[in-house]
Amino acid sequence: MITTTRDIVSAAYEYIDNGLSVIPIGKETKKPLTKWKKFQSAPPVQEDVDKWDAEWEAFNVAILTGELSGLVVVDTDNAKAEQWWLDHGATTPLTVKTKRGRHFYYAHPGGQVRNQVNMGGIEGVDLRGDGGYVLCPPSSRWVDGDDGGSEIFYAWEAASGFGDADDLPLWTGPIVLAVEADDIDLS
Repeated sequence: MITTTRDIVSAAYEYIDNGLSVIPIGKETKKPLTKWKKFQSAPPVQEDVDKWDAEWEAFNVAILTGELSGLVVVDTDNAKAEQWWLDHGATTPLTVKTKRGRHFYYAHPGGQVRNQVNMGGIEGVDLRGDGGYVLCPPSSRWVDGDDGGSEIFYAWEAASGFGDADDLPLWTGPIVLAVEADDIDLS
């Protein structure tokens, strides 16, 4: 089940219970609040989350992408990038509405998936794979506006669980996968 809570600590517990690795992220900076290399090889436990909660008054939470969590995420940073991604048949039932665009969650394809900015040369289409992370619900970001601004919460759009993540579209293979020549079976 995917969390619908707006409580960061409860959400972090739920993500861990679903086998995902998470880290605390600064509310203003989108940067990790703790050293996180160890969470790339083993997810945190609830005691880690309790420590984060005691240490910081407010924080966001991010899912570590990659083989450990079994996920890669395409991050579209604007409406044009999102439309380009959708126009190329790259849908998945597991999506998150973000401050400026959407996160499209996919099953990790195996091998090493490198993080990329402007994937395939398309501005605003970024990939988060091994060694990456994405803010996830119920994280929030402040958006300035004429009325003083408002807090925008990341929100799951449609899916019942992380098993719903589709495979990456086949056409992305040469862009996404970092494979060695010896790993390619041509038989």
